[in-house]
Amino acid sequence: MSGSNTIRIAVMPGDGIGPEVISVAVSVLERLARRHGLELVSETLTAGAFAYLLAEGLVLLTVGLLLSTRLSALATGVVAVALFGAAWLAGVVGALGANFHISALREVDSVARYVLPTDGLWHGTIYALEPPTILVNAIGHDTPFYAAAPPSWAYLVWCAVWVAAALAVAVRAVAGLCPRARIPRWARTPPLTRRSVLRRDEGRCAYCREAADTIDHVVPRSRGGRHEWTNVVASCKRDNLAKGDQLLSEIGWSLSFTPWAPDGHLWRPRHLADIDPLWEPYLAAAS
Repeated sequence: MSGSNTIRIAVMPGDGIGPEVISVAVSVLERLARRHGLELVSETLTAGAFAYLLAEGLVLLTVGLLLSTRLSALATGVVAVALFGAAWLAGVVGALGANFHISALREVDSVARYVLPTDGLWHGTIYALEPPTILVNAIGHDTPFYAAAPPSWAYLVWCAVWVAAALAVAVRAVAGLCPRARIPRWARTPPLTRRSVLRRDEGRCAYCREAADTIDHVVPRSRGGRHEWTNVVASCKRDNLAKGDQLLSEIGWSLSFTPWAPDGHLWRPRHLADIDPLWEPYLAAAS
């Protein structure tokens, strides 16, 4: 309100049915104001005021996101609204302190604006909505609904830093909620089975590189060979029968590669029979 007989309202522009509803509401308010001897002046919400409101909403959403990492949805809403109200009350206390020259009350507002910057942004909205006559004549300067100047650039930078820091804390808190377990090394190596050996060797015989359909112990078990990854290879039936229980040095053969033990937690599902084909490229790359 500016003066004793003038009421000013801010109108937000919009599309669709919004302007029609607003126009009807303003007409009704104008008739009521005239009936009581008052003048109603409607003004369009400026881009600056809209930007401050958006920034304030972003701060509140960030607060809600941060609280939701530890509280239920209902508790998050209640606490967020309570914090918003506390910040607004701190602004009222600061205005009273300025009017009555009580430095302690002014400090409450100063600290609250940096702890939760909603009230500082709200005063930016008030400043953007105030007509020049109010600013020049300082009408209403003794009330909490008056802003003599917009928020400084330093304060706006602090608001951006505050939002970024709160989001970082929220993301870290969410990441901390995810259970993590260190997989033992013995669990990283898949079981030594025919299927897993064929998968490791890409279904190729270690002797002739043709299609493999079985496995073979490089050093036969009858000759002291062990059943382990470095002694088992994929083989075709022809070479398996031809080699028998002989050593490679005895028949002049050689391996086309050095057998190795798969390592990595993604190797365990690779030996399964019913792997989704869409997984194959990623499992191969990761292992």
